[in-house]
Amino acid sequence: MEQDKVADVVIKGSEVAGNYKERPDATAKYPDFRTISPPYDKLVDDLKAHHVSINVKELKDSAWLTLLISWGPFVLLIGLWVMFMRQMQQGGNKAMVLRQEPGARGEPQPEKGHLQGRGWRG
Repeated sequence: MEQDKVADVVIKGSEVAGNYKERPDATAKYPDFRTISPPYDKLVDDLKAHHVSINVKELKDSAWLTLLISWGPFVLLIGLWVMFMRQMQQGGNKAMVLRQEPGARGEPQPEKGHLQGRGWRG
């Protein structure tokens, strides 16, 4: 910029993209350079002082991303609540993760073998 080689820039949020006055490829549809600018209050003033054409574009967030972030947790909680309510109406035993000892619900206990009585489970 100090050498007056920059023709125009597009500022979108903290991203700055632009073209040189003498473009390497005049038919290219992409900018000659692209960079992220640090917080610098006098950037626009410096660009104007060097007669650079400035185009500022609004930084837009995706509507779907905003909707997903704002409503996603609520939908997840409601889905979990419905799942747990259905499990409880069906008896709830299917959702048990912990293993119960045999015979706790009236099931016949297996006969204790050679190693089963000493803490061995197999």
